[in-house]
Amino acid sequence: MKIKLEGNWQELEEGLRCLSDEIGCELAAGGLPIRVEKSLDGNITIALENGRGQIRFDKKVHFFRALGLFFEATQRSDQFSLTEEPQFTMNGVMARYIDGAIR
Repeated sequence: MKIKLEGNWQELEEGLRCLSDEIGCELAAGGLPIRVEKSLDGNITIALENGRGQIRFDKKVHFFRALGLFFEATQRSDQFSLTEEPQFTMNGVMARYIDGAIR
């Protein structure tokens, strides 16, 4: 999916570039416009209405959670609004030990 982020998202650019292939997104001037805003209430909010998206978040990790939710929601509908209260104050790596190696 091609997206065009608007607002103050520069602190997220490196993470987006690292994940773009993994999550199937491409930053493009002609992409779906998504307004990115910091949230004052700590919640994650995503919305898509009339061909314009919005993502509100508190911490960087919340933005990437919100982006994943946004992409999932666009597969089901062309109009949506969702608010989620983050359940964790910290995130980490999840690794599996398979055949004698961490994967």
